[in-house]
Amino acid sequence: MELWAFNKLPYLKLWLETEGFENSMVYKPLFDKMKPQVVDSDIFESQSQIITFGPLLDDLADCLLFASYHHRHQKRKFSGLPYITHCIGVAKMIYDCHPTEVLAIKGAFLHDAIEDTECTSDELELHFPDVAKIVMEVTDDNSIPKVERKRHQITSGPHKSREAKLIKIADKIYNCKAFCDELEDKEQLYAILAFSKLVIDGMRGTSESLEAMFDELFFEHMPAMLADCDVEAYAEKYLASK
Repeated sequence: MELWAFNKLPYLKLWLETEGFENSMVYKPLFDKMKPQVVDSDIFESQSQIITFGPLLDDLADCLLFASYHHRHQKRKFSGLPYITHCIGVAKMIYDCHPTEVLAIKGAFLHDAIEDTECTSDELELHFPDVAKIVMEVTDDNSIPKVERKRHQITSGPHKSREAKLIKIADKIYNCKAFCDELEDKEQLYAILAFSKLVIDGMRGTSESLEAMFDELFFEHMPAMLADCDVEAYAEKYLASK
């Protein structure tokens, strides 16, 4: 039986222990935030603990197990952290702003599974039929040229479901934060921020809190003289680089 098909959090705990303590600590803040009932708050530090948890955490643990397995060999470009930290970060961002949007949170864990791993849409549909369509909405079609895929992100945004919009906005924020922290080429950074703004602008009205989070990041790092007039020009620079 595949790892993700086992029953939930106790197996997630074992999975994290095989990855090492440092990696397990990456997951712990998310579960500390979401768990409705845990006998001992240090749930990843002892195999002898008795754990109880509510249905939301139970459901999310399945998604995290599945995503952790499929992203297990991948690292984030700048930080070198396990790639799954990105999926967790996007899910946590949605949870912090919209804790009742369960499908969006589940989809956030899984949002890169098809695009960036060997996972197929059929496999996702089999294990997570309630969120497979949402994941497909935020998955780029790798069969078309990259510049067309990126342009499609801009034009398709207004037509996505609410859940897909939440995931896409949070994903852009998470990635833009990483670029702002790590990218030394400021012209490239401005192009990425401008492109991300055009994508998010097409989904305005979905989440006031997430949109405000992006706007704060954008205006903090994009020079005012550029932010007011050159967004589309810088977005074109980003697309031209693809």
